[in-house]
Amino acid sequence: LEGKLLKTIGREYDPVAITKEDKDEMLGLIPNVSGVNVKDMIQFPEEFPPFGNFVLAEEGRLLVKTYEKGRAKKEYYWDVFDAEGRYIAKVPIVHEIRLWRDAKAYFIVEDEDGFKSLRCCQARWEK
Repeated sequence: LEGKLLKTIGREYDPVAITKEDKDEMLGLIPNVSGVNVKDMIQFPEEFPPFGNFVLAEEGRLLVKTYEKGRAKKEYYWDVFDAEGRYIAKVPIVHEIRLWRDAKAYFIVEDEDGFKSLRCCQARWEK
């Protein structure tokens, strides 16, 4: 495939180290396979990548999930860029944004038992 680069969006960031707790949590998601200990074969990098996910929102805004942790459990900061690619702000969000359309944000929400559901919330931009 050939394409034309239209724009590069980015900002300076402080790398986030992967802690022992992060490694334990990720390893806990891997099922045990009889005969082979897959978990012993995994090598973790020292730091998380610059971002984990992104969502295109209304008015050309781009929301980018970082690995910078917020205050609440499972809360991460999302960087917000405007339609021109300028960094606007960082916003702490607990749930994983999947879609932002027609003034509604769609999130994956997980309860204490690990059951996941899709939640739709009215969303608006404020300064």
